[in-house]
Amino acid sequence: GLVTGIAAAFSMGASEYLSSRAEKKAESAVKAAFFTWLSYLVTVFLLVGPYLVFQADSPDFRGLEPHVQALLCTFAIGLLIVAVFNFYVSVVEEVSFKSRFFEMAGILAVVSLISYVIGIALRGMLGIEV
Repeated sequence: GLVTGIAAAFSMGASEYLSSRAEKKAESAVKAAFFTWLSYLVTVFLLVGPYLVFQADSPDFRGLEPHVQALLCTFAIGLLIVAVFNFYVSVVEEVSFKSRFFEMAGILAVVSLISYVIGIALRGMLGIEV
C-alpha cells in the first residue's frame, strides 16, 4: 500500500502539472503540482499509518485482532479526511456540508467495498495466504 500510494502521489502531482499547463496556468503549474503531490503523500501516510502501528504481535483490543484494528482506524481516518475536505469546500463555496459529506462518504464506502472484493478475488486466483 505504501509503495503504491507514493507512486500514486507522484502520478497525481504530474497529472496536476500537465492539467495546469494545458489550461495555460503555467505560472502556477509547479505550485499546483507540488501541493497535489504533498496532499496525496500526507493522505497515503495517514491511511497506511495504522498498519505500521498495529503489527501482528500487537495485543488484541476488545477482541479485535491488530489487522482489524488497523482497518477500523483507516476507515475513521478516511472519514475524517473527507470531513475536513468537505468542511473547507462548504465554507469556501458556501454549499451544504452535510450533503457533500454524505455523498463523498458514500463514494468512499463503495470504492472501499469494490477494492475489498477485488483483493479477495485476486487472493483466491493467485493463491495468496494472508
